[in-house]
Amino acid sequence: MTSGNPDKASEQPRGKTAEKTAGKSSHPAAGTKAARAEQTALSALFSVGKLSDERRAALLAQDHPGVRVPPPLVYLISLLVGCAVDSPWIYGDGTAMGQLVLGAAIVVAGFCPILWAFRLQRDAETNVEPWKPTTAIIDRGPYKHTRNPMYLGMAIANIGLAVMAGSVWAIGTLMIGLIVIDRCVIDKEEAYLEAKFGQGYLSYKARVRRWI
Repeated sequence: MTSGNPDKASEQPRGKTAEKTAGKSSHPAAGTKAARAEQTALSALFSVGKLSDERRAALLAQDHPGVRVPPPLVYLISLLVGCAVDSPWIYGDGTAMGQLVLGAAIVVAGFCPILWAFRLQRDAETNVEPWKPTTAIIDRGPYKHTRNPMYLGMAIANIGLAVMAGSVWAIGTLMIGLIVIDRCVIDKEEAYLEAKFGQGYLSYKARVRRWI
């Protein structure tokens, strides 16, 4: 009966030593795996898909996002379609003074980030038009809070105009316009910027939201 006790006694120190050794050796590996997993997750979250070499080369060769339709035109069409459905203006009627004042205030609020962003782009000597080359990434002013202050400002201004026109439908058609801007304009712009500026742009994307 006593023959098993020395073995147990001798196994315990070795077991504790082995556990300590295993713990020391496994922690760095676990930390490395966690860091790699986090890096992979960030890349998947903030990258505009995986650009193929051919797609990247094409974007760099043309040196612009390939957006053909002016984004303000998308907002204008969405506003006009909505107002055509239910705005009193279509029938020559007016809207209440309160609506006009509130709507005008919202329009002014929308133009603030637009003009601010426009000035910053001009100061940085980069193009505002999405069918021309971008020469710099701006990360100050409104760009610290949204990657697309101009498009956000246009959306806010559209809401103000819808309020002034007394059109509920214009708010709904604006949502459709935003989907078009998001998928057909911003996706192209961000793919181009990722191809041109690489990790510098991905780092900016990791800090700042696309909209708000």
